[in-house]
Amino acid sequence: MTPEKEAELFTLLDRLLDMGKSQGETLKSHGEMLKSHGEQLQALQHGQQRLEIAQGRLEGELSIIVQWMNSMDQRFMALMSPYKPPRKPAA
Repeated sequence: MTPEKEAELFTLLDRLLDMGKSQGETLKSHGEMLKSHGEQLQALQHGQQRLEIAQGRLEGELSIIVQWMNSMDQRFMALMSPYKPPRKPAA
């Protein structure tokens, strides 16, 4: 092998190594970004679960309030209805 060919091969090898380092750094950077995005996604999912739990509690409380209001409405209607004395049985 001639010295020119050898020098050319070493130059190509150096370029390949530089490209490999560059790609390795890019992959590392992408991995860190993916990890960050994964953590953000996990936090969002956890927040969504907490919201769903809170929504369930609120729905339960609202159901109780609606039942209580219906009960109060029935009592109010009973109190406000005109008094009707009982009829005396026909003799």
